[in-house]
Amino acid sequence: SPVHDTYRHVFRRTEAMTRGWATAAVQGRPIEPDFATGARVQQLVAAALTSATTDGSWQSVAAS
Repeated sequence: SPVHDTYRHVFRRTEAMTRGWATAAVQGRPIEPDFATGARVQQLVAAALTSATTDGSWQSVAAS
Protein backbone atom coordinates (compact mmCIF):
# COMPACT_ATOMS: atom_id res chain seq x y z
CA SER A 1 0.00 0.00 0.00
CA PRO A 2 1.14 3.60 -0.51
CA VAL A 3 1.35 4.27 3.24
CA HIS A 4 3.61 1.30 3.84
CA ASP A 5 5.81 2.32 0.90
CA THR A 6 6.11 5.85 2.30
CA TYR A 7 7.08 4.48 5.71
CA ARG A 8 9.66 2.18 4.14
CA HIS A 9 11.16 5.02 2.10
CA VAL A 10 11.31 7.57 4.92
CA PHE A 11 12.55 5.34 7.71
CA ARG A 12 14.71 2.82 5.84
CA ARG A 13 16.17 4.67 2.88
CA THR A 14 16.70 8.25 4.01
CA GLU A 15 18.59 9.90 6.82
CA ALA A 16 15.35 11.17 8.35
CA MET A 17 14.84 11.34 12.08
CA THR A 18 16.70 8.83 14.24
CA ARG A 19 18.57 7.25 11.36
CA GLY A 20 20.36 10.51 10.53
CA TRP A 21 21.32 10.91 14.18
CA ALA A 22 22.65 7.35 14.40
CA THR A 23 24.59 7.66 11.13
CA ALA A 24 26.28 10.85 12.35
CA ALA A 25 27.26 9.10 15.59
CA VAL A 26 28.74 6.13 13.74
CA GLN A 27 30.66 8.40 11.37
CA GLY A 28 31.96 10.61 14.18
CA ARG A 29 30.20 13.73 12.89
CA PRO A 30 28.57 16.32 15.16
CA ILE A 31 25.07 15.26 16.13
CA GLU A 32 22.14 17.64 16.25
CA PRO A 33 20.32 17.67 18.54
CA ASP A 34 23.13 16.78 20.90
CA PHE A 35 22.86 15.15 24.32
CA ALA A 36 22.76 18.51 26.14
CA THR A 37 19.75 19.57 24.09
CA GLY A 38 18.07 16.22 24.72
CA ALA A 39 18.70 16.51 28.46
CA ARG A 40 17.20 20.01 28.49
CA VAL A 41 14.09 18.80 26.68
CA GLN A 42 13.72 16.02 29.24
CA GLN A 43 13.94 18.57 32.10
CA LEU A 44 11.23 20.71 30.53
CA VAL A 45 8.96 17.76 29.77
CA ALA A 46 9.35 16.47 33.34
CA ALA A 47 8.41 19.90 34.70
CA ALA A 48 5.38 20.06 32.41
CA LEU A 49 4.21 16.60 33.46
CA THR A 50 4.64 17.43 37.14
CA SER A 51 2.72 20.66 36.63
CA ALA A 52 -0.07 18.81 34.85
CA THR A 53 -0.43 16.36 37.73
CA THR A 54 -0.39 19.06 40.42
CA ASP A 55 -3.23 21.25 39.16
CA GLY A 56 -0.97 23.39 37.00
CA SER A 57 1.41 24.47 39.74
CA TRP A 58 4.57 26.23 38.63
CA GLN A 59 7.62 24.00 38.36
CA SER A 60 10.97 25.69 38.56
CA VAL A 61 13.55 24.54 36.03
CA ALA A 62 17.15 25.69 36.29
CA ALA A 63 18.38 27.81 33.40
CA SER A 64 20.79 26.08 31.09
